[in-house]
Amino acid sequence: GRLQIGMLAGMKSEWVAGFVSESMAGFIGIRSLAVDHAVQ
Repeated sequence: GRLQIGMLAGMKSEWVAGFVSESMAGFIGIRSLAVDHAVQ
């Protein structure tokens, strides 16, 4: 029913948000490492 669709949509948006924040954290970490390396 509608409730199930809502639950699936909520799970998917949560998963996407988690994936995006993980990607951003990884990207920022790689960039800061690269900058650190360039400075030295």
